[in-house]
Amino acid sequence: MISHRQIEAFRAVMLHGTVSAAADSLNVSQPAVSRIIRDLEADLGYLLFERANGRVTPSLAAFDLLDEVERYFSGMERIDHRAREIGRGRRMGLIIAAMPALAHTLIPDALVGVLAARPELSVRVLAVRTINVLRLVESRQATLGLVAPANLGELTAVEMLDVPYRCILPAGHPLASRPLSDGRAITLEDLADWPFIRFSGDTVTGDMLDQLTRAGRFTATARVDTHLSQMVSAFVLRGLGVAVVDSFTARDHQARGGVSLPVDLDGRQFRFAIAMRESSKLDRTVQAVIAEMVAVTAKVAGEDQLGLTVPILDGHTHR
Repeated sequence: MISHRQIEAFRAVMLHGTVSAAADSLNVSQPAVSRIIRDLEADLGYLLFERANGRVTPSLAAFDLLDEVERYFSGMERIDHRAREIGRGRRMGLIIAAMPALAHTLIPDALVGVLAARPELSVRVLAVRTINVLRLVESRQATLGLVAPANLGELTAVEMLDVPYRCILPAGHPLASRPLSDGRAITLEDLADWPFIRFSGDTVTGDMLDQLTRAGRFTATARVDTHLSQMVSAFVLRGLGVAVVDSFTARDHQARGGVSLPVDLDGRQFRFAIAMRESSKLDRTVQAVIAEMVAVTAKVAGEDQLGLTVPILDGHTHR
């Protein structure tokens, strides 16, 4: 079995780029780090680095392993954080794991009132992909998970929520000013004429677009593919294409100067679940957080139908 020391040395080399810099960060000698890495490769049975002219270059396998190592260190950091919080008497810690689109939008809005009413409460928010949300909640490293509703595994959905999808555009885009196909919403046919910024297929929105593609309903050409909603918005703002996003992301996009319009996706909406372990205790704090998430979601969905798109910034709806 590989050791913590081997994982630590491997991570240091990957993060710092050289064995000497990794050794400095670990306060050990360069030969010691080289030996640890060689032992790790021997234990694994494959090379992690190519060596030439005194340099080390990570292999593809090294990058794959780094993903797992970062999750390992993230878990250690959570343990350290929690232990110190307990030492300071802050025993009401709450950890929420969520897909990035919700971690950056819904959760901050929902926590405004909860934290104001509970100054002793500490909250940690983890923005990760759905599969990792499930792992974190199942392993008791997170209390609540905001995930795609399919394949919840051993988790229980305490709420199932929907908001409309929106089409986001850069300021001044022709679609924002021309007459639309049905007089109100952007259509799939409208999107086919423009370069598209697409979510990866392992995201809620990406999977939905893949379904439309397989059905022959969506034919837009993807210029960029990413799993992060903030990156989708950033690429659109820079004029690289148009995109379909959830209403939460669309609000942030418009707040940064972009355009957000209704889009008709054959009735499809952005659906997500607030999930917990079935055996978890639903205490008052957790109930309050869930209630705020439901309330914010209802406001966003309702305002979308009315065409109101000014972001919630202080826990209240602005019109």
